[in-house]
Amino acid sequence: MDISELKLRAWDKLENKMVDVAMVDIFGGFVIDGEEFKERRHVELMRYTGLNDRNGKEVFEGDIVASEKYKGSVQYSNGYLDYRVYTTPEHCYFRLSELQPIEVVGNVFEHPHLLAKEEK
Repeated sequence: MDISELKLRAWDKLENKMVDVAMVDIFGGFVIDGEEFKERRHVELMRYTGLNDRNGKEVFEGDIVASEKYKGSVQYSNGYLDYRVYTTPEHCYFRLSELQPIEVVGNVFEHPHLLAKEEK
C-alpha cells in the first residue's frame, strides 16, 4: 500500500451494516458510499492494513482472520505502530505480517461468535 493511499470502511451503527467510505468530512461527518452523510458518532471507522489474505481479500481493522494455528481480530497497536492479531481463547497477539498466510473469515461486528471461547 502506498503511503498516500488510505482505504477506509465503516460499521454503520444505525443500520448495522458494513459500508465503504468514499470521503471523510474533517468537520465531523463522513460521506458513505458516495451519497449518504453519516455523523462520526454513528460509524466505527476501520483502516485497510495494506495486506491481503491468501484469497486476495483486503484485510481491515476489525476483521477476524484465521491462520493454520490461530484465529483472532485485527487491531492497530499504537505502541508498536503496526497491526496485531489478538487471538482467542489464548489471549495472545501476533504481528499481522507474521501470521501469513491468513484468511479473512469475518469481522467483529457481524461475526462476534467466531471469537467466542470454544467449549471442550
